[in-house]
Amino acid sequence: MNLPSQLMEMNAFQEGASFVGLCKTFTRPKLALATESWRGGGLGGPIKIATGLQEMEAEHAYGAAIPAITRRFGETRVNGVGLRFALAYENQATGAYDDVQITLRGRHEEIDQGSDELGSQKDWKVKTACTYYRETINGVVELEIDFLARIFLVGGVDRWAELRRITR
Repeated sequence: MNLPSQLMEMNAFQEGASFVGLCKTFTRPKLALATESWRGGGLGGPIKIATGLQEMEAEHAYGAAIPAITRRFGETRVNGVGLRFALAYENQATGAYDDVQITLRGRHEEIDQGSDELGSQKDWKVKTACTYYRETINGVVELEIDFLARIFLVGGVDRWAELRRITR
């Protein structure tokens, strides 16, 4: 029987510091090819030519302001901040857990401090521009994208390995 897995627990880390009990939501970067339309002679219509990958951006929200994150705002290096999100998904059919680890490098480009209201929870949001993304499921690297090192690994296949070999 197939059933969707349910996110049962998660934690966020920045440079190893745990934000246990604070992270409310995590939105993974959208993964998309950068493409251009091309219609050359002999083609019946336009085709999309892949020219690389589009920029990656992660969003995460917390129930309180986190000074450790604020202190990294304005980081000058494009890969100066390291984040990790540990997620535990429970298979509803078997009860087994999947260990999903998302590792990012980049810099915080936006902090939305939200509003302050008596008796209400804080909704403190951070947007991080990413130069690096790695997704492992139960210890297996499923995706790894490193813009600076030109790595594009999908299911164990490095799609840019030959490109790196030719241009080094």
